[in-house]
Parts: sequence; C-alpha cells; structure tokens
Amino acid sequence: FVSDASQLWSELKQRFSVGNKVHIHQLKAQQAACRQEGQSVLEYYGRLCSLWEEYAVYRPLPMCTCGAANEIRQEREDDKVHQFIMGLDDSRFGGLCTSLIGMDPLSTIGEVYSKVIREEQRLNSSRGHEQQQDAIGFVARQTEMVSPNQSGSRSDTSIL
Repeated sequence: FVSDASQLWSELKQRFSVGNKVHIHQLKAQQAACRQEGQSVLEYYGRLCSLWEEYAVYRPLPMCTCGAANEIRQEREDDKVHQFIMGLDDSRFGGLCTSLIGMDPLSTIGEVYSKVIREEQRLNSSRGHEQQQDAIGFVARQTEMVSPNQSGSRSDTSIL
C-alpha cells in the first residue's frame, strides 16, 4: 500500500520497465550490416526503411522548443543517406555514390533514392538491350551455319 501516487508509478515503472538497450543495439547492428547484395534497390531500401522506422519507435526525437530537435532530425536524415549509399552495390552504383556524397549540402534520402532508382532503371535497360543484341547475334550465327548446306540436311557443325 502506497499513499503517494507518484511513488507508486515510480515503483511500477522500475519493476515492469524492461530496458530496450539490447534491442536498440541489435537494430543498429542490423542497420550497419544491411547491404544490397544483388537485390533490387526497392527491396534493399524497403529493408532499411523498416529498420529505421523500428529504431525511431525505440529512440524517438526529443520534444523541445529550442530547435535542437530539428538539428537532431537533420543528423538522422544525413545518417540515413550515408547508410543507404554505403550499402549499395559498389560495382553498379560506385560512380553515382561518389557524386552523391560530394554534394554540398547533402541531398535528402528521398532525392538520393530517386536518383539511384533512375540509375538502376538505366542500367537494367542497357542490360536488356545487350541481352537482346546477344540473342540476335546467336540467331544470326545459327542461320549462317545451317544455310551453306545446299542439300537441305544439316551439317555436323555445332552451334555455339
């Protein structure tokens, strides 16, 4: 029996409040280990966003009127940009990442994501065009090998 409500709440908080420091540490580790690794940018970004959102639940921005919350918010946004860029496949986006990091001021995560998606679409389009050219070349080589035979039967040459 406690006569002071404030003391009761303090005791209840102490008794039932479970620390989230271990979970916050796990989220930070998952964020640091998150890489694109051949996935689409959309899939990679989605994984990162879910980690960022969960982290924000456990570590909300402070409520204040002094303007410090805006600075902290901007630092978190900049951290997201850096983390997103660091996890991208360097072989595909290395040049773009260098130019994005070199921008002053740093672009927002939305702008960076948009630029990376456009680059991925461009790369996929050029890869599709190359595959189409390879397929056309294969058909042309196959036709050349079969057509010199005048008798109508195929020769014993192998198809590449």
